[in-house]
Amino acid sequence: MIGPQPDHVCVPYDDEELVVGSVAVRLSKSCDPAQAVTIFVEGSLRYRVIGIDPTETVGIPVYSGDRLVLSKAEAYRFRAIRREAPDGRLYITYYR
Repeated sequence: MIGPQPDHVCVPYDDEELVVGSVAVRLSKSCDPAQAVTIFVEGSLRYRVIGIDPTETVGIPVYSGDRLVLSKAEAYRFRAIRREAPDGRLYITYYR
């Protein structure tokens, strides 16, 4: 597991699935009420949480089966891109 752990009192309230291709993507749902976000990864991807798009060669690599736990601030700045074909997927759960 990567990143801070959500507090045990956090409750899931929303989720989404994103396809990650050759153009960087952001989380598409509002993070306003979120206190933490978990992301399960399918595929070979790179991500950044500093508000700058990753590239196929720059960013933190993640692989199928990896799980990310992001704070609210990291979720706002999260960007992901695939490292290689085929496209990857992110399965996101929002907690408050």
